[in-house]
Amino acid sequence: MLLLPKLNRVFAQPISLNSYLIRLIIGALGPLLVFSVFMMILFALQEQANRSRGLEGTARSVALAVDQEIASSITNLEALATSEPLDVGAVNVFQEVAARFLKTQNNWRSLALFNPQGQRLASVRKSPDIESIHISPGKLEDVMRTRQPTISDFPDVDMGGSGINVHVPVVRDRTIIYILSAALDPRVFTEILAQQKFPTEWVGTLYDSKQIIVARSQDAKKFIGTPVGPLLRKTNVLAGEQFLRGVGTEGVSSHAAVSRLRVTGWFFALTVPSSELNAILYRSLATVGGGGLLLLLSGLGVALLFARRASQSIAELAVAAHDLGRGQSVTFPPTSPIAELDGLTHEMERAAHLLREREEQRDRVEAALRSQEEKLQRQANLLNLANEAIFARRLDSRIIYWNRGAEQLYGYSQNEAIGALSQELLATEFPCGWEEFEAALIETGEWSGELKQRTKHGRRIDVESRFKWIDDHAGGRLILECNRDISQRKQSAHRLTVEHQVTLALAESQTAEVAWGK
Repeated sequence: MLLLPKLNRVFAQPISLNSYLIRLIIGALGPLLVFSVFMMILFALQEQANRSRGLEGTARSVALAVDQEIASSITNLEALATSEPLDVGAVNVFQEVAARFLKTQNNWRSLALFNPQGQRLASVRKSPDIESIHISPGKLEDVMRTRQPTISDFPDVDMGGSGINVHVPVVRDRTIIYILSAALDPRVFTEILAQQKFPTEWVGTLYDSKQIIVARSQDAKKFIGTPVGPLLRKTNVLAGEQFLRGVGTEGVSSHAAVSRLRVTGWFFALTVPSSELNAILYRSLATVGGGGLLLLLSGLGVALLFARRASQSIAELAVAAHDLGRGQSVTFPPTSPIAELDGLTHEMERAAHLLREREEQRDRVEAALRSQEEKLQRQANLLNLANEAIFARRLDSRIIYWNRGAEQLYGYSQNEAIGALSQELLATEFPCGWEEFEAALIETGEWSGELKQRTKHGRRIDVESRFKWIDDHAGGRLILECNRDISQRKQSAHRLTVEHQVTLALAESQTAEVAWGK
């Protein structure tokens, strides 16, 4: 904690540009080294992840190849199940057809036909020493319940020594009348693994849902039919693909990419010693680390080489910027050897030109604004001197201007009137209603006539009113209203009218009694 304030004081002292660049480069080495180490680790992890994905892709491909082999056998069995002899129950005839069909299948050892009760009705084998196919009660129940092909595990009670059994239902009119079974030679799966030509350290293992090895790329005779090792016993039977780490069959730390077969529910695992993956990791770290260090040192040398060249140009630009900020005459440095600094020089020249233009424009705008303000002030003074009540409001009837004549006529001060709604404040009565009046005003742009309004003290007055649409300085629309109190004039006119009518009545009558209706 005590070191931090000292460092702050040291770095707060002004220094030359060259010294600052040297500090910057030295300060950048630490983060760059950390970043380089981070990138090396990230690259190594990415390389390891790519390797793992490659193992998973290979395991997936092999699993697909095994699936295709079993699916092909199922397809051939389903094709054989459509034989016409089975339609009429000619089992002997079908046995001859099955014998010919068996010769065309290189990976099949025998064929058998069972009734729905599991009794074998027909059986053909490629050689007498091959045991006939059996079907266990469990597999029989699976076929009858699911009405789908079923594959036995390895070894299973229905296998005997025949092979890996595939059972397919024979359906007529939605009823299972037979079960057709084929025994696959287990060596076909070992051959599929051998065709992949895995590296010596890699081991491919095919095992069933009970974790019994069906085929293996190395030492197949030794391991087929035995349980898998401790690493593959970690297999999650519900997962489609997974990547396992642990100790393999030979007691060696290993990684295994496991892919689940869709047709059989079996698993294929591709196991690789951890040392092989780590060797790839170490080579990647060495390559990236060495290259990163070399590039870092090269970058440091180039940066120091150009720091001196940039220092002089930046110093000259700093002087020019200082003069420009003070409004003084600016002398810009000659062409810089660095393109960016040369571009900055041109931009500063343009900035100086723009500043001069904007100063001139600002002076013109300020003069125009002063003239406009003086004009507006004169207009406002004239409106205040007028004897008439003059006020302006927006389209929503909210008052924004209120002259002295309006204060004298209605009794409301500017503070009371501005911001209020004119309709509510003055209780204006329009001759034809507000909606029709507003429509007429919008259509013609002006209106004049007589209205009735109310003062602050509740007195009703008659006003001679004029309305006009005007544009404000912001480009909006306002309504200017000018009113004159004519209440006394109307009362005088009414009194004169009454007196005139009385005079006429007296002139036309012979006596005063007749004039007054007596």
